Amino acid sequence: MPISYLDSEKEIKEFLKEVNGVYICGDSHKAVANPQYQSAFDTILDFVVASNKKEKEYFPMFMMGKSHQSFVNKLGLSKHLVLHDMMNFHNTNIKVNLLKHHQDTFLFHQL
Repeated sequence: MPISYLDSEKEIKEFLKEVNGVYICGDSHKAVANPQYQSAFDTILDFVVASNKKEKEYFPMFMMGKSHQSFVNKLGLSKHLVLHDMMNFHNTNIKVNLLKHHQDTFLFHQL
């Protein structure tokens, strides 16, 4: 179910109450520079943080591509969250152990 960044803050929050997670594709540099997109992103991030931290209700947010720039921008402007130096980390290959049974995931909990 797509959520339009052109919707009002109230409409976005109401829609987020109807879903159990959000995926932000962020595949355009134009979206990152768009103030209306940034405002919608802030609304979504605030909703996710409130759900996960304050209400203790798990609400995942998946970000791809340039949406991470919006995330870093939001964190960088926050007085409460601080970005930390990543020091000397290097890119390395790691083994990913995927879950083998659907009952081990959150994906199908409502089913």
